[in-house]
Amino acid sequence: MLETWRLFEHNPLLPLGALGQWDEVCASWGSIVHTAPSDWRMYYSGRDRNGLLRIGLALSENGIDWKKYVNNPIVDIGNLRDWDSRYVYCPVVWVEDSCWMMIFTGCNSSDHYQIGVASSDDGITSWSKSERNPVFCDSADPVRKNAFGMPETEGWGLMKQNGRYLLLYNSVTIKPREVYVAESTDLFSWRRALPAPLLSSEGTPSDLGYMKYCAWPHPTGQHYLIFAAASNRNYAKSAIGLWKTSSLLSGERPFFLGYALRATKGWCEMEVDTPVVLHDSQKAYLYFGGRSSTNRWTEGLAFDTADVTAEC
Repeated sequence: MLETWRLFEHNPLLPLGALGQWDEVCASWGSIVHTAPSDWRMYYSGRDRNGLLRIGLALSENGIDWKKYVNNPIVDIGNLRDWDSRYVYCPVVWVEDSCWMMIFTGCNSSDHYQIGVASSDDGITSWSKSERNPVFCDSADPVRKNAFGMPETEGWGLMKQNGRYLLLYNSVTIKPREVYVAESTDLFSWRRALPAPLLSSEGTPSDLGYMKYCAWPHPTGQHYLIFAAASNRNYAKSAIGLWKTSSLLSGERPFFLGYALRATKGWCEMEVDTPVVLHDSQKAYLYFGGRSSTNRWTEGLAFDTADVTAEC
């Protein structure tokens, strides 16, 4: 699971939008839904030249060759005074009881990052934000506030376990970024599940393990693998790390297995982020965002032909 990842030779998967388009600067940070052999969907984040973030969709028949949906973006920012007036991004999408559901992060002009919920009948058209948004922002720690005095909560990995939704989340501008777990039975009432971080800061600000964020849980038999971005304070060092734990809620310290991949030359030479792992009978797919030296974000892919369901 560590030494067998192979970068796709035709990365990145999505082109940036044309000059002036809604995804001109970023077409990345996407979650992938695979509901049928030839039905792959990537819900990704797009940033324009003004810094606004919205959510779009790309479609594929094989998980490798992607085409952007013609009516993007599918989820837009809110109005000027809304909680999501500047950003809607980091969508995580799944199908439940024939309804397409989305957890996403929203942000206003005061860097107040919060979590929202949206739903759709078909996963493509008519995405509707919940009237109960925002549904979660972790303000349990009064010390960790941003420059505006606001708490921050950015969500990424989501799973359902024994009737409870578990969300892996972190801060954005508040450093060091660390991964926590929140739980909910209905997607609308959330609370921090454990007082301590699931993945905590280690070392000094110059160390690769100083910050951990955008974590993705992947169940394998009796254990969970956790893929997460790791970096030093200023993102000059960046990698996708891999941890193993028997439970996301026990409070035990996940065991660090190593780094699955690191930032490399070209389109992802500055930073790698937002890992998503899927697998079929033949190989595992690791999708991730990559930042170039010009601060453009695009989506990439790595393959692992080892058995991702095997015990590490």
